[in-house]
Parts: sequence; C-alpha cells; structure tokens
Amino acid sequence: YKPLKKRAKHAWSLKRQQAKYIGRHFNRYINHKDLADTKSEIPAPDNRELEVPKLDANVSEMLSKDFRGTKVKKRDVDLVIAQDKLRNVTGPMGKMWSLLDNVRRKQKRGKDKKLSVRKLLRLAEQSLVWLGQTNVQLLYMRRVYALEGLMGGDHKGAIELVRDLERELKPTNKLLFDKKFQAEVAKRKSTDGTKTLAAIAQKPKK
Repeated sequence: YKPLKKRAKHAWSLKRQQAKYIGRHFNRYINHKDLADTKSEIPAPDNRELEVPKLDANVSEMLSKDFRGTKVKKRDVDLVIAQDKLRNVTGPMGKMWSLLDNVRRKQKRGKDKKLSVRKLLRLAEQSLVWLGQTNVQLLYMRRVYALEGLMGGDHKGAIELVRDLERELKPTNKLLFDKKFQAEVAKRKSTDGTKTLAAIAQKPKK
C-alpha cells in the first residue's frame, strides 16, 4: 500500500454494531490495569523504530528552570502516554499484518494456507481498542488544556473537573464540550470559591 498514491474517494460507514464498538472504545477511558491482559497477549514488537523517545536530559534540565518550562514537561508526559498507547496498536495490527503476509507468501509458492477469520477479527478489534484509547487520551488532553486556560492555569483543578464530568459526554458529540457538560461546569466554583468557571471564561481581556 502506498499512501501517497492518489485514489478515488469513496464514502462509507460502519455497521450499527461496529459503530457502537467504536463509540465505546474511542470515547471511554479503560484503566491500564484492565488492558494488561490484552497487552501481554499481543505486546508491541520490540523493534527500535517503535520506541517512544525520551525527552533529552539536557533539554529537560533547561525546561526545569522556569514555570513555563515545567508546564511544557507536564504536557510532554501526557503526549508520551498517548504515543505509548498508539505504539500498542502495532502489537495486534503487526501480528495481523504478519499473518496475512505469511499467507500471501505461501499462496504465491502454490501452497494453500488456511487463515482463521476469527483470529483476524480478534486482532482487528484489539487494534481498534488501542487506537480508541489513544483517541481518548488526546480528547482528555484537549479538554484539560482548554479548561486549564479558563481556570487561570489551574492544571490540577482542570484534571479533576474533566474526570468528574466525563460521564456527561456522549460518544457521538461533535463538540469537545457539549451543552450538558458546560451547564455542569458553570455550577462548579473556581479555586478561589467566588467565581464560576463560566464567569472566568467570559471575563473581558485587559
């Protein structure tokens, strides 16, 4: 497959049951402990090309010298988590790719090679779960960073608010924060206990 090759566009949609599966795993956080079995069953390949790079020690040290740099480091931790989740996709996806390629090679040599459709389906679903959890992580980061800006840089408060109100978000939302979520946010007090988050958001710039 060559992604840069131009092809005709064909719109299509997943079946209802598949869409529900996507909705569950692309919009709802799954604790890493609950995914431990999936990760141990089909771990990511140990190829160096798939390693998540660490922040350089000297860069980390320079960032630690002021508040803004410390903030950047915190965000890098969030991005590393997202990258690691994305890397986990290569476990089941890579295994499925290898199985299909093995069949192709066998058939090319005139040897019939049976392939379990059930096994392929399981690998496809595992890949979608990991992709979904990467999406969940990125949605979480976007919401936290947006609320952090409305809460005067209160990163911890933004995290707590997003976690508390996640249940208010629907899997089919077209907006990052829907009306129900915003209504709940408006009820919450800011860290000084005097202004709602909605008031802070509407505060005119000086």
